[in-house]
Amino acid sequence: MAGEGDAVSLRSVRFAVAGKPEPKGSSRAVKSRSTGRPVLLMGSDKASARRLKSWATAVGWAARAAWTGPAIAGPVYLSAHFVVPGKATRPPDLDKLQRTVLDALTGIVYVDDAQVVSVEASKDSTDDRRGKIGVTIEIGWDA
Repeated sequence: MAGEGDAVSLRSVRFAVAGKPEPKGSSRAVKSRSTGRPVLLMGSDKASARRLKSWATAVGWAARAAWTGPAIAGPVYLSAHFVVPGKATRPPDLDKLQRTVLDALTGIVYVDDAQVVSVEASKDSTDDRRGKIGVTIEIGWDA
């Protein structure tokens, strides 16, 4: 472990994913009508779930293209800048956009998203849909 005054070397990888960022909705527990037991429901319909899966898959493939090593086992620092369509009736929450990215990178760049010790995220919107929407991700770790 680095002591006070010791230099810590950070490595990083940066990549971009084009496409409309999809938020990962909240889940909630409800009582099943048939069994009376609690059931966990995701807060989205089937169409939203398909869009979310497609977006998470795109993030995963972009990560695989940029990341060539084994999954990081130590602390990870993540920066993400999202650009969403400007004409959205309600822009997605930044924390839900982050959740999708964090989960999509699990098992590819890092072993578990619990390793992420710092997240820096921002969100902009644009009316220009010519490939400018998406996310730019930078991941850092101790060398």
